[in-house]
Amino acid sequence: MKAAEHGHVSVVAWLYFHNGQSDAVQAMLIAARSGQLAVVKWLYQNARELSGDDRAYNLHAAVQLAATQGLTRIVVWLLKRPQGIDQNRHNKRRRSDINRGQSKRAKWSEDAFATMSECEAVAAAAVEAAGKPPSIKNLPEVRVLSLRAVIPNYRAQKTLWDQVLVFSRARGLDIAGPCLTIYYDQGYKEKDVDAEVCLPIAKDATVDETAASTSSISVRTLPAVPRAASLVHLGSYDALNPCYLKLYEWVDKEGLRPNAPVREVYLRMNIEDVSEKSFVTEIQQPVG
Repeated sequence: MKAAEHGHVSVVAWLYFHNGQSDAVQAMLIAARSGQLAVVKWLYQNARELSGDDRAYNLHAAVQLAATQGLTRIVVWLLKRPQGIDQNRHNKRRRSDINRGQSKRAKWSEDAFATMSECEAVAAAAVEAAGKPPSIKNLPEVRVLSLRAVIPNYRAQKTLWDQVLVFSRARGLDIAGPCLTIYYDQGYKEKDVDAEVCLPIAKDATVDETAASTSSISVRTLPAVPRAASLVHLGSYDALNPCYLKLYEWVDKEGLRPNAPVREVYLRMNIEDVSEKSFVTEIQQPVG
């Protein structure tokens, strides 16, 4: 599965033909989640588990995983396959499933397209908001899996995300919104950053809180924020500092005062974009 995650198509192919074929669907999901389009294409074209009448239902989860990671290129590629989850086949198969009483299967297929539409809408809105002046907004409460720690620097939060994502995927928990990080320090720090990564989950999602606490992961609800100063940034995380400066200058000018830790919300990120130029990040500073 590491081969699928890191995009080693030749290794995936060798393992598929020499080490049993039962893991093809899982490999597809890992490749879709990790942005490895070449692996997704190879498995789609060669894996027998991803063919036949159930193709759409074996692929819908890959579409959803790619969508939640902002990997629109993979989502679009899968949805446009002539024998995959294209719109015409989707509608025909969905009607057939409903007529045969297969409502659950019909919903799975519908969810794939709903996720695609939501992903495109969020990405489009995020890009449009980038570059606009700061504004005040209210933040709804959100239930999250979170992990807080003091890390060497801001980039080191990846180690926290890895732990939270492993926990959520092992339990089949869907990501219910843009991921975010809460920073508890007052101001920028070169090292020893107090950060909490938060992965949104459904309000009614069932989580074994004992298992979570054993992993140092919290299951909690971030409270609603009636007023937060917001600024959206398009581009690399390394260029966020000027945006923070702009936001806090605006907050001071408006006679507002920060009254809770700042949040970074990752509206759009694509691991295929090593330059991070297409990334969209929202800074949310609760104020009073």
